[in-house]
Amino acid sequence: MDRLVEIWYQQPVPYVALLAFLLAALLTLWVFYSASRRGVGAPLWKILALLGTIIVLPSLLLGVLPDLALQNLNLLQPLALVGIAGVVLAAIATLGFLAAPGQAAGGGTQVMEEVQMSFEQPPAPTAPIEAPPIPGMGTQQAPAPVSAQTVIQRTKPQALAWLVVRTGPLSGKDFRLGELNKIGRDAQQCEIVIDDPAVSRQHASIRLSEGEFFVTDLDSANGTFVNNEQISRHKLSNGDVIKMGDTTFAFMRLEEKKPA
Repeated sequence: MDRLVEIWYQQPVPYVALLAFLLAALLTLWVFYSASRRGVGAPLWKILALLGTIIVLPSLLLGVLPDLALQNLNLLQPLALVGIAGVVLAAIATLGFLAAPGQAAGGGTQVMEEVQMSFEQPPAPTAPIEAPPIPGMGTQQAPAPVSAQTVIQRTKPQALAWLVVRTGPLSGKDFRLGELNKIGRDAQQCEIVIDDPAVSRQHASIRLSEGEFFVTDLDSANGTFVNNEQISRHKLSNGDVIKMGDTTFAFMRLEEKKPA
């Protein structure tokens, strides 16, 4: 224990105590900055990280001010132990924050996507307005109704696409893509569930819009990459490689042929 006190209060500069304080302060700043960036409250983790930084400070002051240390020799050992506990507390708060905020971070993105879907809905069809008959011109014949078969033939063929897992816990598995596909660890919120610790609860989404597939990052902790480049939103092409955490996907697309 005496050796611990000697290392902690090393003179003329207490490097260990100083480094411990800087580490706790950096962890605390990171928790506050990341919470603000993601729009997450996380009051518990903020308080624990800040408390860890504060309780390192008294032992640092004893190391920087030798006269003060001589007046409080009986406090050297307890405050050194408290300083170590403060660094550990700041580290625990950081780890707890990393494990907790994924679901809250994805909530705002989910609302935005629902709003976007409402704007993308086509307007409801209205009944045609018949022109009044013109005297002397006879009765105008209404155009022949369009059959259901004709409407189906004129509709743009549905885009078919898959995600094939190349590396990660589900290597070799493939997922058929629909109009909206959320990818993440949360089985209640995501259509494609990936059991990868480096993937956020709601990590990214793939949406079919106007015949094209777009991948969007949902403010994930580790980011989304397409062909080794980090993206926020990207139009996908056949053969693109998508990386989320430790999992990589290959995007495969096939369009159905139009009927003759």
